[in-house]
Amino acid sequence: MINKPSYLIAALLMMPVLASACNNPQDPGFAACMQNEAMHRDHAHRMHMSPSPAPAAVTYYSRYGVVVQGWRHNEPTTIFRANDYPSMEMAEHAAITRCRQQGLTTCNVLFNYQNGCFALTKGTLSPTVQRVFPGVHKSSKWRARNQSMQNCRASATNCEAYGTVDCALPSRTPY
Repeated sequence: MINKPSYLIAALLMMPVLASACNNPQDPGFAACMQNEAMHRDHAHRMHMSPSPAPAAVTYYSRYGVVVQGWRHNEPTTIFRANDYPSMEMAEHAAITRCRQQGLTTCNVLFNYQNGCFALTKGTLSPTVQRVFPGVHKSSKWRARNQSMQNCRASATNCEAYGTVDCALPSRTPY
């Protein structure tokens, strides 16, 4: 390993010698000296003036979520969610599997979403009919919840938040 301080001192001491080395055109090594000096000048210019390479592009991978409703005959529906999966198929499979593990006979995808936050609001359409309303936003849980509330209030009464707000946001890892 080179001792950096002594290397720098040696370089500083040699600078006057190097600076005067190509001054005499009658010197037999003058042409070679000039070529060497031009090469070093060109290299220094390229080192300081060349544009820096562009930063590497960052890749983001999509994430998916699914809401599944499941029920048995004459029983209320149950909602199952699968969130933050690398593919829609994987999210659907996970939510439907959870539904079937509860012994429900019918399990259907109700909503799916990609690269965003998802919220549900439950409201009453008539004395015997309730419905859930979705809300989606690309990055804000609050805005997803607010949108689902607005969707519910536009056509139902007694609107209330239904479950948690989940986000499946783009990721820098593919899994």
